[in-house]
Amino acid sequence: MLRDCPYKALFGSEPKIGLSSENLPNDILQSITTDEDLNELINTEVSDEVDSDEKEDVSTINKESLCDTCVKEKQIQKERIEAFERQKRAAEKMIQASDKKLVIIEVGNYVLVNIPKVDRGPLDTQNIIGKVVDKKNNVYQIGTRFGIINTWLSRNVLQTTDAEFIDEVPDTILTLREIAKRHSQFGGQYYDCSS
Repeated sequence: MLRDCPYKALFGSEPKIGLSSENLPNDILQSITTDEDLNELINTEVSDEVDSDEKEDVSTINKESLCDTCVKEKQIQKERIEAFERQKRAAEKMIQASDKKLVIIEVGNYVLVNIPKVDRGPLDTQNIIGKVVDKKNNVYQIGTRFGIINTWLSRNVLQTTDAEFIDEVPDTILTLREIAKRHSQFGGQYYDCSS
């Protein structure tokens, strides 16, 4: 069971009725009788300077003090900016930690590419040797002796290796499953629906 009314549960404050629940001086509240008076009050410019010659008090209202919604909206915007900055710092920290753990791979290095179970047969090898042929935005395009893998791979799925294969990489672009099938001695992962 809710302790608060639905309005308070949704908006975080008590329901407001009219202008009396706003933080306005009483003299201003009494002077507002129509919507036009309220619009005129909202559209008045707030002056920061008051002539020292004038001894009378000038009551001005800041647009931001008219309602709690404006204050809450500014608070929400401020919190969003702070959350974005914290998220950005956390991402940079994660990247730094990842860079410390993982060795930098350059174009021309040889790597092991893990083949997922769905892309290989039950007796096929789990990894194939590839060569980094291109690098953009910390993702790598890998070439094998059968062709270039059609997807770009991130650093965490690659393992560096000293093993090498023929330096020539064909220009054909193939899926990882097709490369695993060509690499397999047992026919790779497929289902023959003709039988």
